Amino acid sequence: RHRDILRAENALDLIQDNGQLYLYRDAEHLAKDDAAWALRREHGLVMQVLDRAGVEALEPEVSASYTTGVFLPQQGHCV
Repeated sequence: RHRDILRAENALDLIQDNGQLYLYRDAEHLAKDDAAWALRREHGLVMQVLDRAGVEALEPEVSASYTTGVFLPQQGHCV
């Protein structure tokens, strides 16, 4: 819906489609959100579970405390 509104205002440049990254300290921490991620998957959300190397590839400056990530490549944000 946000795109529809911004399109009508000729302001689609306010959305950046570079994905969203959710960080977790470890797989156990991620497992606490399993139900929420499963529901999102059921509704078609594209997601990639990343290990530490995958997290660093996207965000090299993230603290080493975060060893697991979930990347949503089709998501974006407003600038």
